Amino acid sequence: MRIAALVSYVLQDVIDRDMPDCPVWNATIDNLVDKLEYLICQPKLRLELGRKGVEFVKQHLDYENIQNEVIRLYENLW
Repeated sequence: MRIAALVSYVLQDVIDRDMPDCPVWNATIDNLVDKLEYLICQPKLRLELGRKGVEFVKQHLDYENIQNEVIRLYENLW
């Protein structure tokens, strides 16, 4: 299995509020080239971000986890 780092832009307040453990390599249109150049030169960092990304998806985006959370929310309505 190949593991890759994710480069994207996420608002800092969203990261702080909703997903502080999100391993996205945050970049803007203004610093994308610099961020990519740095990441290209840091293979250990790319691997670490990729591994953390896999764990983040398993923890937060796994359909069973989401299903259980939705069920819990519905149960709390009654």
